[in-house]
Amino acid sequence: MLMNEYYLELKYIIAGTNCNKLIRNGAILIENSEIIAVGKSAEVKSLISGHDKIERNNHIAIPSFINAHTHLPETLLRGICDNEKLLTWLNDYIWPFEMRMSSEDAYYGALLGCLELIESGISGFIDQYFYAESIEKAAKEANIRALLCPSVFDNTPESGSLENTWKHVSNLVKRKASGKHQLVKYGIGPHAPYTVPEEYLLQIADLASEYNIPIHIHLNETRKEVEDAKNQFQMSPIQYMQNIGLTDLKILGAHCVHTDEQDMSIMKE
Repeated sequence: MLMNEYYLELKYIIAGTNCNKLIRNGAILIENSEIIAVGKSAEVKSLISGHDKIERNNHIAIPSFINAHTHLPETLLRGICDNEKLLTWLNDYIWPFEMRMSSEDAYYGALLGCLELIESGISGFIDQYFYAESIEKAAKEANIRALLCPSVFDNTPESGSLENTWKHVSNLVKRKASGKHQLVKYGIGPHAPYTVPEEYLLQIADLASEYNIPIHIHLNETRKEVEDAKNQFQMSPIQYMQNIGLTDLKILGAHCVHTDEQDMSIMKE
């Protein structure tokens, strides 16, 4: 049975906005899943009335981590292909396997992913994938914080064509964007500029603006992606996002590995 009111006594606590505060022989007071107080054990005990006590006198508590980019159901695909270039990995292995994936598969893959995150000290994640409601179910059961950004691209196992996927995702986001769940929120996840045409990116931008939600998208992941974008758009993927107005919104760029000074300046802004 979970305790609603308790306090932890610990050898060390790392605290502070920038994790720059070390508390020796500290305590953490928790009520209804919220941290109420952090400090020296004697200070925290003055706030306690009938709380359960958990002693961890040889332990250290640190702020948890956030995984800023996941495809949690892909835990089920781990090991099917290693050491290939990205597009070979996607086209020849991952996407064909994903087309066989069911919503139930996605749920169990996401649940496994949630457990692995928690085991690694991660308390929240940002996911871009299809079957978002299956991932939502897993996140709620695991009691982990999640920002779910349903994927928009062509040929998904959930909705098929890009047109059908966009209809499904836009309706899902409209339904979920105003949700009041304490831990699980929604954004929207166009896969990448090389898989989602501009007309859809602009519609996604309009939806994100209307509902004040973030956009999570792969950008500048490989050298080839950047080269292809420069051939197609005469600019990098990040610069292309700025050119069509998406960087004026809440953009969460995944990877952003192969960047130049202009890209970094855009990201800094």
